[in-house]
Amino acid sequence: MSANKIQPLEPSTARTLQLVQVQVVVRHGARTPWSGKKCWDGYDEEWNCSIRELQRPEIVGNKTWAASREFEKIYTRGDNTFRGTCNLGQMIDEGYSQQVSNGQHLREAYVGPQGLFKSTEGLDFTNTSGINIFRQPHKFSS
Repeated sequence: MSANKIQPLEPSTARTLQLVQVQVVVRHGARTPWSGKKCWDGYDEEWNCSIRELQRPEIVGNKTWAASREFEKIYTRGDNTFRGTCNLGQMIDEGYSQQVSNGQHLREAYVGPQGLFKSTEGLDFTNTSGINIFRQPHKFSS
């Protein structure tokens, strides 16, 4: 992952430039296979995931009742397409680490004295999006 790190500008060059916008496209981190098709004869990999996936559904528009519940997704061993505790297309531990590294690289490149954002600014206005498929809800961490 460090090979893909955004390289810093030389300080003399950075002083003459003004960063206006950054657009980043990142593909999801490592996951289990997305279908139950076998890659080759004898393929019988066991996929075990330790990432906890939480869902927090809310009723939108109800101003008097703001309660929400958190539900943990649990994939029961034996009830999956492949052996193990992961579902099809689920992010594995390595994929989570990859996404954390992506977030750290972006922070190092764009937050600070020569970045688009100063380290004192609130960075909660970042926009992320993904397709509406169960395997896409993971966001960057920094």
